[in-house]
Amino acid sequence: MKTLHLCVLVRCIPRHRVCLSNSSDCAQYECVGRPAACDRNTMEPACDTDGLVHRSLCRLQQAGKTLAYMGHCQEACKKTKKVCGHNGETYNTVCEAFSDRVAVDYEGPCRAVGSLSDMSLDSVCSEVSCPPISTLGCHPIIPPGSCCPICASMLQILWSQKQMNTFSKLNRNQPVAVHDVLQILRLHISVPQCDVFGYLSIDNRLVVLVAPVDIQPTPLQ
Repeated sequence: MKTLHLCVLVRCIPRHRVCLSNSSDCAQYECVGRPAACDRNTMEPACDTDGLVHRSLCRLQQAGKTLAYMGHCQEACKKTKKVCGHNGETYNTVCEAFSDRVAVDYEGPCRAVGSLSDMSLDSVCSEVSCPPISTLGCHPIIPPGSCCPICASMLQILWSQKQMNTFSKLNRNQPVAVHDVLQILRLHISVPQCDVFGYLSIDNRLVVLVAPVDIQPTPLQ
């Protein structure tokens, strides 16, 4: 009697995460089996490199496509146009940065890190071309480590790794990442024209930005 072995192909994609807990492994990738039964209750859209949206990352993997970014496909992000996020990472498109819950500092690859305080000016940022602030009534801020001003509200959170480890253990040893905290904070923002972004600054603070996502936000936003 012959034994039939079924081979399930597993595809892994990069998943950049900045973990606040250190009690468990902080994997920088995510693997999905193909072919495999996708969870029908999972509704997290994923956009592939062909500009097609899928119901979930699992569905995208089943179709044999390559992930561009999480979320619905946006017309403005069909072509690669590199941008530098406030976290110092270079993204292929604005949509890719936004899906990582990171707002954009300036266009092009990252090449400079700004000062951590408004009191000191960083000459390195003089080589960066900042996008114009076109919103009337805006009082722009420059987030820590950034070069360019942005229309947003900002708060900086001091966090405890001990508490993050405790939360991780209560959640079946799942790591606690910056992205997870931002996703929870999004639930408290009820204005659809604004969204929550953030990153871990050089001085180890969790910087949270509430910024308008409309092309031309109103003074109230």
